[in-house]
Amino acid sequence: MNKESDNFEQANLVAAVDQAADAIVITDTSGRIQYVNPAFTALTGFSSDEAVGQNPRILKSGRQPDSTYEQLWSTIQSGAVWQGELINRRKDGTLYHEDMRITPVKGSNGEIVNFIAIKRDVTKEKIHEQESLFRIMADGCPALMWVTNADGRCEFINRAYREFFNTTFEQVEGLKWQTLLHPDDAPGYLEASNRSVRERAPLRSETRAGSAAGEWRWLATYAEPRFSQDGEFLGQVGLSLDITESKQVEQALRSSEEKYRQLAENIREVFWIMPPEEDEIPYVSPAFEQVWGMSRESLYKNPFSWVESIHPEDRERARLLLTRQVQGEPVLREYRIRTPEGVEKWIRDRAFAVRDQADKVIRVVGIAEEITEQKRYETDLIHAREAADVANQAKSEFLANMSHEIRTPMNGIIGMTELTLDTELDSTQREYLNAVKYSADALMSVINDILDFSKIEAGKLGLDPVEFSLRDCVGHAMKTLSVRAYEKDIELACSVPPELVDVIVGDPVRLHQVILNLAGNAVKFTAQGEVVLCVQPEGVDEDGMTLHFAITDTGIGIPPEKQKVIFNPFTQADTSTTRQYGGTGLGLAITSRLVEMMGGRLWVASEVGKGSTFHFTAHFGKAAAGVSVGIRADPAILKNLRVLVVDDNATNQQILKKTLEYWRMRPTVAASAEDALALLDQARLAGSTFALLIVDCHMPGMDGFTLVEEIRKSPEWAGLTTVMLSSGGQRGDAQRCKQLGMAGYLVKPILQSELLDTLLGVLGSRLGATEPAELVPDHQLGNGSRPLCILLAEDNVVNQRLAMRMLEKQGHTVVLAGDGVMALAALERGRFDLVLMDVQMPLMDGVQVTAAIRKQEKAGGQHIPIIAMTAHAMSGDRQRFLASGMDGYVSKPVHSKELFAAIENVLSLAAWDRL
Repeated sequence: MNKESDNFEQANLVAAVDQAADAIVITDTSGRIQYVNPAFTALTGFSSDEAVGQNPRILKSGRQPDSTYEQLWSTIQSGAVWQGELINRRKDGTLYHEDMRITPVKGSNGEIVNFIAIKRDVTKEKIHEQESLFRIMADGCPALMWVTNADGRCEFINRAYREFFNTTFEQVEGLKWQTLLHPDDAPGYLEASNRSVRERAPLRSETRAGSAAGEWRWLATYAEPRFSQDGEFLGQVGLSLDITESKQVEQALRSSEEKYRQLAENIREVFWIMPPEEDEIPYVSPAFEQVWGMSRESLYKNPFSWVESIHPEDRERARLLLTRQVQGEPVLREYRIRTPEGVEKWIRDRAFAVRDQADKVIRVVGIAEEITEQKRYETDLIHAREAADVANQAKSEFLANMSHEIRTPMNGIIGMTELTLDTELDSTQREYLNAVKYSADALMSVINDILDFSKIEAGKLGLDPVEFSLRDCVGHAMKTLSVRAYEKDIELACSVPPELVDVIVGDPVRLHQVILNLAGNAVKFTAQGEVVLCVQPEGVDEDGMTLHFAITDTGIGIPPEKQKVIFNPFTQADTSTTRQYGGTGLGLAITSRLVEMMGGRLWVASEVGKGSTFHFTAHFGKAAAGVSVGIRADPAILKNLRVLVVDDNATNQQILKKTLEYWRMRPTVAASAEDALALLDQARLAGSTFALLIVDCHMPGMDGFTLVEEIRKSPEWAGLTTVMLSSGGQRGDAQRCKQLGMAGYLVKPILQSELLDTLLGVLGSRLGATEPAELVPDHQLGNGSRPLCILLAEDNVVNQRLAMRMLEKQGHTVVLAGDGVMALAALERGRFDLVLMDVQMPLMDGVQVTAAIRKQEKAGGQHIPIIAMTAHAMSGDRQRFLASGMDGYVSKPVHSKELFAAIENVLSLAAWDRL
């Protein structure tokens, strides 16, 4: 009964699905086909009679792995539904895609009795999906992709293709690919394409095609021929890459190689190439044959003939350099060779390594050139230089002798004139002698300029760096001009920031010379007003500092067209000034060279009728130890003291105010005597006081002396401590200062150290710290010292008399020695505090005498100060004299102030050494 029921249900199921659009297959539990509907036959090509009784494996294409069927069978046997996609094969052998669902059918007892598979053909969808995916991938490809049929006509192009040719598929559909190619390249491409089809091999070709931009661009094409299963040619699938840039690089490389090949073949230098580790020379340029006198072929056959041609004395060194060059080091070598004819030649050879991306040496290249003539020229040049050195030495000796011969009589003229001026003279005699001294000083200035310029031209002008005080150097240089400035009623001022380092390393003599030259010119060309020197720091480095000096005047100014040429030798701003102002025209040229030697530069800013500012910079070293950082006073004495400063010059007001403020004093500035009296009255009414009055001597209206006389009349201010400032330092000023009860007297421009010493002295005295010292005019300071016993070694009679008179006038005892031998004898006979040693003397010169003295002193441990007093003023003379054992140096013509300053300095050093 159950079996009949099952058959009935199956019959009904068959009737229901017979008309279904999808293919339906019913199998038994073993998988044998029991039923297929007409849609199955339409899909697979198998009729019902052919399919029933068969296993569905008759459709198997082999495109799925066995694991797929194992998983399928396991699923439906478990009673579950399996659904998936398979690629099967029709009866005619063609493949198709199907979407299949297999459902187990269970009987009333719950057991599986059949499997029903429903198949739907999805081939078209799959093809469409694959085509869509292919188009997406193709359009994303930067290369040109194309497909042609058997006739070579386009069936597909990607986006890159369309953009390259600026076209659409509709425009190229049916066109042959080769029609787009350059006419010269199309025949070759067509031949290669036909050969690819015949040989069933890939097509590779490089051709030009016309781009959308209207230019011919190179394409590298790779194409595969397509064939049917029957072997019928279906067309080609290809990729084309734009290689235009690569072609251009390739062409440029070929052109470059050709250019360098032609260059190597035609230059007179020998160009060569060598592998790093092989004993061969693959290339050497034709110039080798001319230089070496051998053929290139002989070198290619025997590379060692290159080394064998090197001079025996140079061969070993050349071998060592050859080893270094093949290791990749850049090498420059010079050696001699001998040609087969025995001719000796000099060669300069440069070699360097060529490396790959891994930094490995792949070859060594070099250039060798003959330098025989150059070597001969160098030899001649060395001989010429030696001859020039001899000539320069002779010139230097001539300059030294000229300096000595000129300065020695000038020393007598100037020195004797100064001594005579210090005697009792009537007005006419003093006028005549002043004219002689002025003329001698002018002549000495001209001689100095000429000698300095000669030394510069001979390269013999040098610097002698020592530690020195910046403020003292610039202050003394400006103070030297005070008399000239006073005679012209010109105000001199010197401004150095109080906080600026004072002790520096440089050549104070040359710095003094530069400042004196520039400031002297400023005074010369200024009729009224002022000349101001300002010093400012400009930069600091590890070795020291750069200072900026500016010397400003209110003189005649310099026209713009003359501001550059004035630094040239023998040039002045206006030729007419030679008659009016005098001068050699060498001063600024010398100054410019000196500034350059000091590591700086010199320039000018000027306006005609308003004045000029000469700027220069100079580099100075750091002092080794004990550097003074500015000028600082003892705050216990100067701190918070009120000071009244009276000066009609605004520049001097600011300099004094800033300096006093730096010392923590409280300055009040008045521009006239009347203003000062008003300020004193205000202070009296307010019940305040001034501890100090600093007053300028020369002011319009009421001068400084008259102001002090007025102040002394007031009981409140009668005892006010007063320091007088003067621009001239005239005789009689000191006596008048004493009469008015002034505590100090200073000559402008004022050195900060002088001002500080004066303030500490006078205020310390007022506070009971020290005994008041006798007031001494500034122009006489430094001339007094304890009586000394001095040995004077000098062979010139005039200079003997001059030096003896200078020294005896100061109370010193002088013993004369006319030459070096006499000087040594005098030292054996007696004891001396000091030796003044002329350098150029008969029998034994000053340097030899000094060496003998120092040798004798080693046994007893003594040291007598020796000062060189010489007319030698060449570069290095000062260092040479000091290195020989001398303690000081004074150049002729000797001025009393410089001489006594040198004496005071060496005696101070000697006293310090004894402590």
